[in-house]
Amino acid sequence: MSLRSRIAIPVRRLLEGAIDWAFPADELTQLANRYCSDKGNRASARHYYTRIYHELFAHLRDQQITLLEIGLRRLDYRAGTPSLSMWRDYFPHARLIGFDIADFTSVSLSNCHILQGDMSSRDDLSHLFAYGPFDIVIDDGSHASPHQQISLACLFPYVTPGGLYFIEDLNWQPLEMERVDVPQTRDLLRRKCFESPVITSAEAKFITANVESIQLFDTREIYNLDVRDALGVLRKARVAPVHMSVCAQ
Repeated sequence: MSLRSRIAIPVRRLLEGAIDWAFPADELTQLANRYCSDKGNRASARHYYTRIYHELFAHLRDQQITLLEIGLRRLDYRAGTPSLSMWRDYFPHARLIGFDIADFTSVSLSNCHILQGDMSSRDDLSHLFAYGPFDIVIDDGSHASPHQQISLACLFPYVTPGGLYFIEDLNWQPLEMERVDVPQTRDLLRRKCFESPVITSAEAKFITANVESIQLFDTREIYNLDVRDALGVLRKARVAPVHMSVCAQ
């Protein structure tokens, strides 16, 4: 990347951020900012995923959906569950399920159940099955590629037909949790191929056959030059196709 590009990118982000602050945001972004969730445009990394979530979720606000979120709080946040609190206000009739490696038994939200578990453990993830099917799944957990892929393989069968499965922060992975033999999840979604050492052949075929569409959105994150394709959205097919799709080469 040229020096000119390195200068231009931060300047563009500053301008975008100034516009976000200057003009009224959608209600979900306002809730994210109120609860200090980095899904909004004011707290921490300022991903501003809420602009995308609001567009996709607005028509579901008054419905009795089930939403599962993996990963409930940044380590540098003082207390509570910022995004679950945001979802509670945004979806007043929804059933919320939280899943995190930390203990959140002290947190109490109406019509919300929080389980403790490791998203890299198939056994731990299996405890979520009884709470499905899920209309929305949001993976904001460890961001490690193997963990993201194990969770997707385990939970995608429990997404309702037409439901949405999100994977956040595909542009950043903790190096200590990555594996050289496991491709980055962003690359799998870009290729629409789910072949991975941590996903079985049967699981890969099921995901491929039951994905209606995959979309990738950029983050407005302020700490990373790589902002492309940071949020992945898989929409589950309403009716499974007869023939399995073939992974792109």
